Amino acid sequence: VATAWYRLHPEVVLLKEISGDLADELLSQFPEDTPCPFSIVGSGSSRKVQVNSGRVPSECLERVRMLSGEQTWKDLFQLRKVKDHFIFTIESTGVIPPNELFAAALNILKSKAREALQKLALVR
Repeated sequence: VATAWYRLHPEVVLLKEISGDLADELLSQFPEDTPCPFSIVGSGSSRKVQVNSGRVPSECLERVRMLSGEQTWKDLFQLRKVKDHFIFTIESTGVIPPNELFAAALNILKSKAREALQKLALVR
């Protein structure tokens, strides 16, 4: 028995520049012991927020989602999904490991794609 699903990779996008005291306020919305998707670059009056690269923990993504719905933040950043970056998860409770199930599924997909191409060639 196996369960498989996918989701699109999330990304945090700045819609407008966030600088000064508002930058500090945004970072204060995230617990200090949790990796934040934002950081401040620059110093003094030229401080501004940038989005950190790399994977963001799910608890931070949930916080970004909540904040992006609030009046203060809704026009400044968004949580989006990268349309061509898929995260697949396969769980197996049988004797076949997930990586072998994935390889077998790819072989079946390739076979079906070849078959579809052959049928399309006949239609032309």
